[in-house]
Amino acid sequence: TIQVYKANMIIPQLAGNLTRSGNMQIPEACPVCGGSTLVRDEEGTKTLICTNPDCLAKHVKRFEHFVSRDAMNIEGLSESGLLKLIGIGAVSDLADLFRLEEHKSAIIEMEGFGAKSYDNLIESARKASHTTAARLLYGLGVPGIGVATSNIISRACRNKWSDIESLDEETLKEIDNVGPVMAGEKRTIDMLNGTLWNKILLFALPLAATSMLQQLFNAADVAVVGQFVGKHAMAAVGSNAPLISLIVNLFVGISVGANVIIARFTGQKRYDSVSDAVHTSIMIAALGGLLLTGIGELVTVPALHLLSVPEEVFSLAKLYLRIYFLGMPFILLYNFQSAIFRSQGDTRTPLICLIKGGITNVGLNLFFVLVMGMKVEGVAIATITANIISSGLLFYFLTHHNGIIRVTPKKIKIHGYALKSIAQIGIPSGIQGMVFSISNIVLQSAVNSLGPDVMAGTSASFNIDILVFFLVNAFGQACVSFMSQNYGAGNYGRCRRVFKVTYGLQILFTIAVSGLILLLARPLLSIFNSDPAVLDVGVIRLTFIMTTEVLNASVEMFSSAMRGLGHSMKPAVISMIGICGVRIAWVYTAFASHKTIGWLMVAYPLSWAVTAAVLAAAYYFTAKKVLPMGQDS
Repeated sequence: TIQVYKANMIIPQLAGNLTRSGNMQIPEACPVCGGSTLVRDEEGTKTLICTNPDCLAKHVKRFEHFVSRDAMNIEGLSESGLLKLIGIGAVSDLADLFRLEEHKSAIIEMEGFGAKSYDNLIESARKASHTTAARLLYGLGVPGIGVATSNIISRACRNKWSDIESLDEETLKEIDNVGPVMAGEKRTIDMLNGTLWNKILLFALPLAATSMLQQLFNAADVAVVGQFVGKHAMAAVGSNAPLISLIVNLFVGISVGANVIIARFTGQKRYDSVSDAVHTSIMIAALGGLLLTGIGELVTVPALHLLSVPEEVFSLAKLYLRIYFLGMPFILLYNFQSAIFRSQGDTRTPLICLIKGGITNVGLNLFFVLVMGMKVEGVAIATITANIISSGLLFYFLTHHNGIIRVTPKKIKIHGYALKSIAQIGIPSGIQGMVFSISNIVLQSAVNSLGPDVMAGTSASFNIDILVFFLVNAFGQACVSFMSQNYGAGNYGRCRRVFKVTYGLQILFTIAVSGLILLLARPLLSIFNSDPAVLDVGVIRLTFIMTTEVLNASVEMFSSAMRGLGHSMKPAVISMIGICGVRIAWVYTAFASHKTIGWLMVAYPLSWAVTAAVLAAAYYFTAKKVLPMGQDS
């Protein structure tokens, strides 16, 4: 007895052997030609093949592939029809399909054929002889060259067959997503086949490194002003983080929607829809960035008053924030373009672009502060410059990409159906991010009420503990991307495995990194400021956050899994109540009676525990509904 599940929309995929009697005999000879057999193991998938290159079954399948709809599209030739043509000697190689007139009489006399069928076949073959280079390349059945890759190679060769024929290995490797694919060095990841744990790590670790480096470069702003300007300037920069997160997170959440939809279209092999979603995403980022710049400039002063920013740092905080908001279009472009690459499993390209922009950020921070004598305005200008570089590089790579996510500037516009699909996933995800930010603003206001030392200490701690969250979030994003592609392809059993493997890896890495940070708490905090009062506050915050980060990891993973399955509203609503509600209630009750940093920090683990428990139940019932247990493996 075996268990199967529906893969790639309709194809049954073997999930497991329930009987496990161990007495099955692997055939040593091919039942068609009698040739010897071989079990080939490729990325954990074992396939029994015939080693005879002249096997009739292989020839038939080769012809069948060549005449298929996505290849030469010669209608009227089924497997049985091809066997008859081979049997009468009309076809021995692919070119013979275009010389069938030489066997007119024999074909008309074949069983199931006649004059009408013959005429239709000849007309279909005639039309197929005037096909595209991409169809012909796909029809040849070259291992590793599917429909998408055929189109990539064809475009790179100007759709000329003569250029494709003249390709050598080195030239082929220079074509993005083709040469590396064939050499096993591709940046994109095959999420639909093979083992999961190694691919999830290849996806998540570069993404975590990207987010961590991004935060480290942001922390450079805090460290430079803290060491070379003073703790008031440091507090001014750090106190803006919750407000910036609130405004940015809505559109960052929408970029998650872009990731999910592009990945799903990829799994469904709807390549035109992939292109529409990509170009829509770029337009959303550009328009959203301009909108946020305008909103940010308007709300800066009232928002800082709402945050209870002390008078001694108010003017510096206002100056930093207003300059920072000018760079919003480039921040959003980077995030949306990164989401486009993530949808294909490529997390290394955004990392490379971020490194180049981040190095510039650190260098300009030091130059503006130490050489030019600037304060918070210097680090804000450096940040904008870095974001321009990072987003500009990603845009360059997308416009020169040879794959299905290639961006053509003149095609950048809003496609209504793509926008609707992205918004259905992205807006609830963005709301969830905003809910976190709203609760953090309430907490930041409470922190600000405790004075500059507490503000500086929590700012330093935040720039460290957020690194662990980025690791947590990276595995969440891996779950979103892998789940989306496999759900789109109908690989429901694999969706369940994606969740189990990703969750396990996430918890393992979270515990390891959190423990390391706790051991090095004071040395890490002293990078930002050496004031003993500031360090004491930082240690308190790190202790509360790091010892309970696994609860936050659970919140992220259950939310990500449901988003990957297309259910984005549930985690948004649950987080709004569990995260925002609990934290606000805690600030205005327990903290109001005990105004210490320790009592305030309890809000984090308490809100995570409540939310994680409800999300776990929500995911269980969602998965039970859309991923039937009978298809689980």
